[in-house]
Amino acid sequence: MNLLAIGSACVAILAIYGYYSQVRYFKNLPKFIDGFVDPRFKQVEDAFRQNVNNELELGGTFAAYYKGELVVDLWGGYANAESPWRNDTLGTIFSVSKGVAAILLAKFVEKGYIDYNQKVSHYWPEFAQNGKESITVGMLVSHQSGIIGFDEKLQFTLMSSDYDRFLSILAAQKPQWTPGTKVGYHVITYGLYIDALLAKADPHKRPIERIFREEISEPYGIDFFQGIPYEEQYRAETRIYIKSVWDILPHIFSKRFFNLCTSMWFDKNNYLKTSVTTFQIGTSLYSLSDRHIKRLPCSSFNGHATARGLAKLFGNIVNTGNNKEGNILSKSTVENIDDIVSSQIDAILNFHIVFGRGFTIHKNNKGQKTFCHFGFGGQGACGDKENKLSVAYISNHLNPLIFGADDRYNSLVDAVYRSVEMIEKESA
Repeated sequence: MNLLAIGSACVAILAIYGYYSQVRYFKNLPKFIDGFVDPRFKQVEDAFRQNVNNELELGGTFAAYYKGELVVDLWGGYANAESPWRNDTLGTIFSVSKGVAAILLAKFVEKGYIDYNQKVSHYWPEFAQNGKESITVGMLVSHQSGIIGFDEKLQFTLMSSDYDRFLSILAAQKPQWTPGTKVGYHVITYGLYIDALLAKADPHKRPIERIFREEISEPYGIDFFQGIPYEEQYRAETRIYIKSVWDILPHIFSKRFFNLCTSMWFDKNNYLKTSVTTFQIGTSLYSLSDRHIKRLPCSSFNGHATARGLAKLFGNIVNTGNNKEGNILSKSTVENIDDIVSSQIDAILNFHIVFGRGFTIHKNNKGQKTFCHFGFGGQGACGDKENKLSVAYISNHLNPLIFGADDRYNSLVDAVYRSVEMIEKESA
């Protein structure tokens, strides 16, 4: 056996041991779920309980709104090895943050602060350099700008130590393709540029975390933070856990994952490699548990929320015109929120994605459109205008190979739709 094989085997053994040394504490802890479920949605509780009892879920939460009312609000498992998940635990929602940013951007468009058809440089003059002069807001929000990574590795912490320099690096970066000629999921850069645009276009010149707070969270009672202030971090999950190799074997052997891996390994100019290796959050993924990292606002991956808060946000959108706390968006804006901008093979992820303006567009079990965003590890939030339904799921037990909805999420959402079908049959 050569040294490479021995080294690989040792790494694999250490990885497996590391995983089980993290999660073994959970094995002897009592399994529990708590929360509220409308009796008509009892099968959602059953599905959530099964996920927790079968150890598919270490810690997580799921919520749903139906016709403006909270009908499911469940949480269970543990936020870390010492603390149970509580009703107010804030989970990291990763790329679901992009969906929240898309809602805020739509609100800015509605207010007249931004125009989808206007060039980004109209609001941010320094942006008009190195091939970005023609990029419109619409291109930026729908993953067509081509600004997918950086020429030199960019440190996330530079945002707090020298924000002006951070912005100048964003403004100077050249795109990887001619803007508007391709569509590719901008994994990291999406939120960096959307946040900068929102702050530049804001007539009140507020920092981005304050814009989210004053435009979304506070006026509509949405439990969401774009970067958690220190005084709220006592509520945050303090550890994230990656699923074991055994848990993700079906995904490892999938054609989609094989194609992604081979292209990343053998193509030095691979777009996905550029997207994920030229931006450094910290020393590892677990740096997201650091309190100083948690406080930095970034709509790419660093939003934090309860599932109840996310479901309420998307629920407000689908129930616009009938919300007791006021409507985040007008009916005319909501009418077009699930419009399809592109439907094609993604240039970065190499599989078919349907994009709207900041959302991925899907179909429910009836073939009706929904507007969603999913996040690393299995997080997800969706709005369904036809059924006036919204759902949200957050977990700290992450599947690193998921690109879209997680099996746990799917089991819960399927139970929600079965419940809605029963309600409709009984009322017919």
